[in-house]
Amino acid sequence: MQDKNKGPRVRKVPQGDTHKRLVCPECDYIAYENPKIVNVVIPVYKDKKTGKEKFLLCKRAISPVGKWTLPGGYMENGETLRKGALREAFEEANAKPKVGALVAIYQPPRKHEVIMIFRAELRTPKSKPGIESLETKLFEWDEIPWNDLAFPFIKDALTAYKKTKDKKDFAPVFLKPRILILPRVCNGNKPRKP
Repeated sequence: MQDKNKGPRVRKVPQGDTHKRLVCPECDYIAYENPKIVNVVIPVYKDKKTGKEKFLLCKRAISPVGKWTLPGGYMENGETLRKGALREAFEEANAKPKVGALVAIYQPPRKHEVIMIFRAELRTPKSKPGIESLETKLFEWDEIPWNDLAFPFIKDALTAYKKTKDKKDFAPVFLKPRILILPRVCNGNKPRKP
């Protein structure tokens, strides 16, 4: 059991720093808190018969339950950005896309995250739900359930993809922060269905 009277417990601006941090008063150890990196892919399958693009979305089994999203999640230590994005696509949709260029970067307000959104090419239309998904489905652009997306940045990311899809040389889009208030779920309570 850790002693609450030891370790980083005093919030102050350390010498030579500009931000308040938790510091250990005995040894001057500084506990830095930095944003987490989230890898997201926009998996696209080009239908060989029609030539139309289809976008792979996952229906969430976690909060917000039942909403559609792109495959994505937190990067693990030791992963590259692309490998993390590929792992998340497999974990959430059992898909193994070819991860391409960075399309957009999003920093949610009031959350300590940086979301990296990549193009991804699906070689096959096959997918199935992973542990965090209830369902996976390919949607043509006009079929995407725009009013049933889990997060506002998903629409912005898809729009950024559409604007840059035919470009080989482009700078990633910095998506505008949007505030989304979700009901809090904690202490083992079951999440409320939307």
